[in-house]
Amino acid sequence: MAAQTSHQEAILNALASGRCLTMEQLAEATGGMTHRQISAACARLIERGYMERVEKGCFRATGSGLLAHQRGERITSGPRGTMERKRPVRNSLSTRLWRAMRLLKKFTLPALLELSARDEKAAESQAGRYLRGLEKTGYIHRLSRREDGTALTSNGFIRWSLINDTGDLPPIVRGNGTVFDPNTNKAMAPMTCGEAAPCSG
Repeated sequence: MAAQTSHQEAILNALASGRCLTMEQLAEATGGMTHRQISAACARLIERGYMERVEKGCFRATGSGLLAHQRGERITSGPRGTMERKRPVRNSLSTRLWRAMRLLKKFTLPALLELSARDEKAAESQAGRYLRGLEKTGYIHRLSRREDGTALTSNGFIRWSLINDTGDLPPIVRGNGTVFDPNTNKAMAPMTCGEAAPCSG
């Protein structure tokens, strides 16, 4: 367990420059780890959203991975593939929100809640976090024109457009900001400021 953790951290340290490295380069940078050890560590880092495969045999740290390295995060190993096998809870709020997004294509938070919310406590704040997670990973795009609000002093409601409809299952927003998509079996890291969403919020 401890050895696996050190392998993941060694790989992340080697990728701290942001460059794409091959298996051979990773082996040299990590002091001679075997290809099997590197492959196992890379698989777990990809599951965490800390690393991505840029092309066949070449790996690079994601924004989340670089941030974890800068913070000196201790990476603990877990059951391999646990997150990838996780399925969305049937008829959960996120499931209903995703279904409504696919139906409407362009939407506001109140419009989604009207179709999706039931008796959940704090449904609006939960839905807001879900939308921000999808926005930062490129699933939805914030439109420039707002929808008129109901109050005279309101700035209006933010409008989004669904631009990455990958399938029936709702993407899962993780606590570290990455999104696991059960439709593609891939994890997406948040894009850098300005790529997917405004820097504020």
